[in-house]
Amino acid sequence: NTMVEGNAAFGVRFANGGRVQGFSFADVRCNSNVGGNAFFSNGGDVSDVDVDGSSFSRSGAGFGMGFANGGGVEGLNVADSEFDQNATVGFAVAALPDDFADSRFTGNRFRNNVTHGFFAGLTTNSIKDLVFRNNDFSQNTMVGAFLFTTLGDIAGLGFDGDRFTKNGTLGLDVNTGVGPVPGAGDIGEFTFSNVVASENGAGPGTGIRLMSLSDGDVVNVDVTGSDISNNGGFGLQLASMGGGGTTPGEVDRVTIQNTTLNANGTRAAAGLGSGLMLFGRKVGAVSMTSSSAKGNNDHGVDAGATDSVSDVTISGGEFSNNDRNVDSIGDGVRINAGAGGTVNGVRVENAIANNNDSGIVVDVQGRNGTNITVQNNAAVNQNKDVGIGVMSAEDLNGVLIAGNTVEGNAFNIVVRAAVDGSGIVVRDNKLTGASGTGVLSDSAGVSINSNDIRKHTTGVDVKKSDNVRINNNNLVQNTTGVDASGLGPGKRVDATRNWWGEPSGPSGAGPGIGDRVGNNVDFQPFLTAPAVATGANFVLSEVTVPSQVGTGQVASIGVTVTNQGSEEGTQEVKIRVLRSGNVVAQQDARTATLNPAGSVQLSFQVALADGTYTVEISTDNDTVTRSLTVGSGSPPSGGSIEQALDANNNDRMDDAEIIRAVQLWITAGVVPGTGQTIGDAKILRLIQLWIGGGSIS
Repeated sequence: NTMVEGNAAFGVRFANGGRVQGFSFADVRCNSNVGGNAFFSNGGDVSDVDVDGSSFSRSGAGFGMGFANGGGVEGLNVADSEFDQNATVGFAVAALPDDFADSRFTGNRFRNNVTHGFFAGLTTNSIKDLVFRNNDFSQNTMVGAFLFTTLGDIAGLGFDGDRFTKNGTLGLDVNTGVGPVPGAGDIGEFTFSNVVASENGAGPGTGIRLMSLSDGDVVNVDVTGSDISNNGGFGLQLASMGGGGTTPGEVDRVTIQNTTLNANGTRAAAGLGSGLMLFGRKVGAVSMTSSSAKGNNDHGVDAGATDSVSDVTISGGEFSNNDRNVDSIGDGVRINAGAGGTVNGVRVENAIANNNDSGIVVDVQGRNGTNITVQNNAAVNQNKDVGIGVMSAEDLNGVLIAGNTVEGNAFNIVVRAAVDGSGIVVRDNKLTGASGTGVLSDSAGVSINSNDIRKHTTGVDVKKSDNVRINNNNLVQNTTGVDASGLGPGKRVDATRNWWGEPSGPSGAGPGIGDRVGNNVDFQPFLTAPAVATGANFVLSEVTVPSQVGTGQVASIGVTVTNQGSEEGTQEVKIRVLRSGNVVAQQDARTATLNPAGSVQLSFQVALADGTYTVEISTDNDTVTRSLTVGSGSPPSGGSIEQALDANNNDRMDDAEIIRAVQLWITAGVVPGTGQTIGDAKILRLIQLWIGGGSIS
């Protein structure tokens, strides 16, 4: 309950020539002191200082609590205390000749200070092993928490449940290489759990920034369950910038999960307002799962390097509505390597990327792109430019774009390799356009297979034909199914075995009325039914099954099949006649190909022994059942099959009788009057009797 307030200089000052160790502030009110509330300027180390339940606020000209001693600072344990409304910094550690290390800050307030809430600035020494938990760094005029070194490392910092909100510039700013100068320290071993960094101010206005201003690395960063949104500039920025003529360092081993990076960049210049920004000489070993980066002024995710981007996985989450200020800088996910750079081992999967400038883009502006996978993304829709793009200024090798639903982009899929390509596979995608292009293929070595491509101006636009194959696709309701007009003299592309929307094949250079095909395209043979499943929905109606027919009579069964789906389709319409115990007495099938709203009437005839049956008619989408009684409804115990087939009772197997026997064998029909079907051994015996003319008795 100590009060130290209203002094003209410092409230508490340690100015001894040696160290300060084992000091405790408990329930102290050290406020409104003009020179600063508590100041350690002693000549040695400061260690093992406890601050609990105290207040160091409203200083007149200095810090709330400051350390500028002649040694290191370690072993601080600061809990449940307030460092608010001070004339400069709430809590400061500055210009030490040794490290700032091994300290804990729990449940404190660093708010409404004139510069920063929390500040630690060193030169050649390091800041390391600090634990922050449930602190509030908010509404400071400049930065919520600002830590920097020139040459030292900043490592081993953990943040759990801390808040960085409504600060004038940045929420949390961590820098090395300040100057910038070469030989900067590294930033590493950072963890963020359940952290909020939002509404931090004017551009750049970043929520959380870990940055080497010169050549230091940024490594081993783990962000979990955090909200980094609504900041004026970047949401989360992890970068090594290579300033002062240095070469950037690496950004490596980054994990982000269950985190939101939304609506950032509202007060930043173009290019400074992405949700997540990664940049360095190399960017690698990045995993982002079940997170979102939506509604940012620039990109949702921007991962770029001057040398190489490798082993980057983005799985799940949503990256939509970026490029909010509509300046064409704003992709959902953008991964790029600069001039001379490479991209290897990138995966973007199970995500959503709608209404951006482009959806998912991997752009190798320098050399080669290898082992790139974009797959199973549920919606990459309505982006102004490209839906999914994989592009290289030189070569592409081992690219898979598969299982995606892509709709309404100017170019739904783009693959481009300026020099050469191999092992590029575009398969099992659902591509729908309002206009535009389904697949722009501007590379050698491309296989476009088993896709549903519809409603574009051009389904597939082919610019290069070497080892390019377009097979087993649905090409439907496109103005032109395949356009190869851009190929050089004598070049042709293989577009055989595709469904062009009509059984008659493609129009234009083709013989049919389906999608148009131009010159330089090999399109025969073509398919007469869809190559892959469509949005067809075959529904059964007007089913006619007689309730009863007499012994030996043929039952005529009718049905109308209507495609109530949004797309054409081909399906089998199956009939099964089941007797007691769901034993199949007879079955048959017809194939129907229908456009949306199209219908067809089908009929089946069945001949059955006396009995009661269930008639089942089915498509892939619908099933109906009806009852049918033949004769008395009770199957006879009956004589032999041979006797039942001997219609003229001459004890011989005549021509008409063997034909009837073969029909019943093929259809597995019951021989009237016996309750039996004809098996393989029986049909062989009957044929032998017919050939030999022997007695059937």
